[in-house]
Amino acid sequence: GSRQEEGKAAGRSALWEVFSTRVRDNLKIVVCASPAGPQLRARCRAFPGLVTRTTVDHFARWPREGLQEVAAGMLPPELTEDDNTQFSTSAVEVHGAGHTVAESAWEKTR
Repeated sequence: GSRQEEGKAAGRSALWEVFSTRVRDNLKIVVCASPAGPQLRARCRAFPGLVTRTTVDHFARWPREGLQEVAAGMLPPELTEDDNTQFSTSAVEVHGAGHTVAESAWEKTR
């Protein structure tokens, strides 16, 4: 009995270590916060990891032509020119819709 219990405990410990390492390496959390007002400053002081372990992405509007060119270049070369144009145009529309929603949310939370 005692060796079996030790083996189970060691197995659980190893399993927990593998799980913890995978979560630490792969978990991504998205935090959306307005830089206006004192709340962000207070949260950053309370949770310094928000500053020291964070990547900040600022999403600004791209010109439609630039988005179209990048989207078209990312698609597989096997697509017909018409399909490439349709898919890249859809990508431009989705990007624009995301920006529109972000602007709307910004206006509502001011």
